[in-house]
Amino acid sequence: MLSPNGIRAIFYDLDGTLRTSQPPGRVIFAEHAARLGLITDAETRRRAAIWEHQYFAESPELVRDRQDFQDDSQAFWLNYCFRQLQILGASEDQARDLAPSMTAYMNEHFRPQDVIFDDVYETLRILREHGYFLGLLSNRFEPYTDYLAERGLDGFFDLVVHAGQAGIRKPHPAVFHFMLQKAGFRPEQSIYIGDNYFADVLGARQAGMLGVLYDPEGLFERPDCPVISKHTQILHLLKGNP
Repeated sequence: MLSPNGIRAIFYDLDGTLRTSQPPGRVIFAEHAARLGLITDAETRRRAAIWEHQYFAESPELVRDRQDFQDDSQAFWLNYCFRQLQILGASEDQARDLAPSMTAYMNEHFRPQDVIFDDVYETLRILREHGYFLGLLSNRFEPYTDYLAERGLDGFFDLVVHAGQAGIRKPHPAVFHFMLQKAGFRPEQSIYIGDNYFADVLGARQAGMLGVLYDPEGLFERPDCPVISKHTQILHLLKGNP
C-alpha cells in the first residue's frame, strides 16, 4: 500500500546510508591521534564527524582543495589530515607536525570492511512489495552497478544514478532534478534518504523534495527534518507515524 501522504518514489544515497566502511576512518584516525598525544573527548569527535560531513558536501574548502591538489591525491589527503587534526583540537603547528605521520598511518593501516547495514535488504523488499518506485543517487562520479550486483542490491532499484551523469554533485539541486526527470516523478511525490544532512537533506530540500536523515550514530542534534536511525523506521514515517 502506498503512502497516504502522496509519496510514490523513495530515493536513497549509497555511501554511509545503505553501505558503510567498518571501522569508520574517523574512528581509526582519532585513535591514532590519541596515541600521538592528541586526546579528544566524545563531543569533540562528534563535532569532527559533522565537520567531515559538511566538508564532503561540496563545501568551498573541498572545492578549493580539489583545485589545488587535482593531480596529487597524496597531497590532498595530507592536507585533509591537517584540517582534521585542527578540528580535533590540534594547534596549527601541531597539526602540521602530525599530519605526515597520520597520513602514512592511515595509508598503511586503514583497511575497512565493506558493510551493508543490517536492515537494508528487508526494508527494500517491503517497500517494493508495497509498490514504491525505488531509486539510488550517489555522489560517485562513475557507475557502480557492478558493486550493487556483487552485494545483491541491484534487483531492488528501478533507477540508479551517479552524479557524473548530471555533471554535478549533491547538494546542488540540479542533480536531484536530473534524477527526478529520469524517474518521472515530481518532487512532492518523492523523498530522499541519506546520512549527510548537508548534501542529502539540504540538497533534496532545495530541489523541493522531502529529505530524511539516516543517522544511526545520533551525530546530528535536533535536526530540522525527519530522522531515522534504522532503515525499517521509514515504513512508519510513510504511514504518517512519528
